[in-house]
Amino acid sequence: MNIWEGVGLALVQIRTEKLKSFFSLLGVIIGVMFLLVVVSVVEGMDRYIKEDFASQIFGINTITVGRAPSVQITGDPQAQRRWARRPRLTHEDAAAIRDNLTIPAMVAVESNGGGTVEGDNGNKVENVMISAGPPELLEIRNLVVEKGRSFSHQEAERGVPVVILGMGVADVLFPGLDPLGRSVRIRGFPYRIVGVLEEQGSLFGFSLDNRVIAPALSPIQNVVSPRGYVDNVLVRTTEPDDIQPATMEIEAILRTKNGLRPSEPNTFELETAEESLGFWDTISRILFMA
Repeated sequence: MNIWEGVGLALVQIRTEKLKSFFSLLGVIIGVMFLLVVVSVVEGMDRYIKEDFASQIFGINTITVGRAPSVQITGDPQAQRRWARRPRLTHEDAAAIRDNLTIPAMVAVESNGGGTVEGDNGNKVENVMISAGPPELLEIRNLVVEKGRSFSHQEAERGVPVVILGMGVADVLFPGLDPLGRSVRIRGFPYRIVGVLEEQGSLFGFSLDNRVIAPALSPIQNVVSPRGYVDNVLVRTTEPDDIQPATMEIEAILRTKNGLRPSEPNTFELETAEESLGFWDTISRILFMA
């Protein structure tokens, strides 16, 4: 049977069994459309995870040094106790990495907490994410100051009480007003507003604009972490190919600083954005398929 005979038989079948042919064709169309939708959603999710999620949460080409893993999926109490016994990271750890790392990179500390921010007009915003770090923190986290400016290195080194507001906090505290030059209070301490961040939107339903950022050595350190300690040290390499060698160098630098013997395990965690994104990408796919 040649191809034209097959086409002829198919047309005859369609004419004689119109209803059956209609439902068969409808099933094929629905199946193809569903497949296209699934592929589009998965590709969009991959792009969202790798671009928006990576840049806003982990930072591009960024290595995070922490006391414990950022994602703790184990229920092992021994692991929890082991992480709790580890020494906290300090500004000296960040300085050691900055001074000894041979690979071109930007180094910043970061500490996070939460609380209420009150404007000088009496308006308040609760459950605000409060971050502390140097000016480099904004670049590593891809945060852009839309109004005003970032705090300077001199202000950061002197611990001047200045603050940058997220767009959401600025809109609630000072609706229709220019917040620059005004002040806010965090746990009763006043901070002068020097900038407002560009609108970030939301991520997984959580607003990224409900935040403030202040210099790590300012009085904000009493809010986010014990004085002298930090939550994380962030290292952003200039080139993506430098991530792996930089990770190895950072591990060697901190092991030497902490006086660890070759047989002793690390007292810190090293995570790259790619490792963390792999976990979140898996979770997002599971949630989608569910």
